[in-house]
Amino acid sequence: RCYLGGLTVRPGTTLPAQRHEGATELLYVIEGEGTVTIGDEETPFAAGAALHLPAGQSSRLRVTRATRAVQLFVPGGPERRGLEKRGTPSHGR
Repeated sequence: RCYLGGLTVRPGTTLPAQRHEGATELLYVIEGEGTVTIGDEETPFAAGAALHLPAGQSSRLRVTRATRAVQLFVPGGPERRGLEKRGTPSHGR
C-alpha cells in the first residue's frame, strides 16, 4: 500500500522536523522553491526536483516561494497523522 496526494505550502512556511519510521516519503515539486533538511544536510529545491525523504531520517521543509508538490508515502500511513491534526493534507493554508 502507498499514499499519493498533493502538498501545497505557502511561502515563508517551515514545516517542523519530522521522522517517519517505516515509511519513505517522496515529493515531486511542481512549482515553488525552498530548502529541505534531511538529517544535518540542507539542500535547495525548485520546480522539477524530486525529493527523497528516507524512512527513519529527520526531515524539514522550508518554503521560500509558494510550493505545490506530488507527495508519495511508501508504505502509506504517515499522511493519516497529518489529517488527524489539521483536517487537510495541505500545509500552510
